[in-house]
Amino acid sequence: MIRLELTNAKAFINSFNPRAEKNGEDTRLAGDLSVTVNTNADILAEFAPALKSFLFDPNGLKDLADGSPLRFPSIPSIHWDDEMTGAAFSLNVGVGKPVEFNEAKVNKFSIEPIAGGSVKLSFRVQVHPDEKQAGKLASFIQSEVDISLVPAALPELKDGEK
Repeated sequence: MIRLELTNAKAFINSFNPRAEKNGEDTRLAGDLSVTVNTNADILAEFAPALKSFLFDPNGLKDLADGSPLRFPSIPSIHWDDEMTGAAFSLNVGVGKPVEFNEAKVNKFSIEPIAGGSVKLSFRVQVHPDEKQAGKLASFIQSEVDISLVPAALPELKDGEK
């Protein structure tokens, strides 16, 4: 399972899809956020240790910013089938209190390598907002916000457990 962590990362909110989620007889408000972050390719180690060296050629001609060229420029993006559950996720536009969720599910990862050593990382965040939070999330559509994402704590192993 992936353990991606972002702190005050600049992100673009592509869309917010509110929906109802059934849990037995109960119906609960839920929503899916589509998020895109442009970041350093070092984050690829969270997906697979060799992914950065697969996508970028450290021995190729560097650009003016000393960034590595793409090894396979014809690869448009990679879809990564993994998910994080129980993550803490927050959005902040700099004014007011951040919108925070403690049990987010993060999945549907897409990695687009960019020449020079960066990646465009897109993913879905599934949350359970209250009505006020849902309104705030809707107001963030097509906007840049700061996000933080913290994976759930790993369970502690007791002596003798693997």
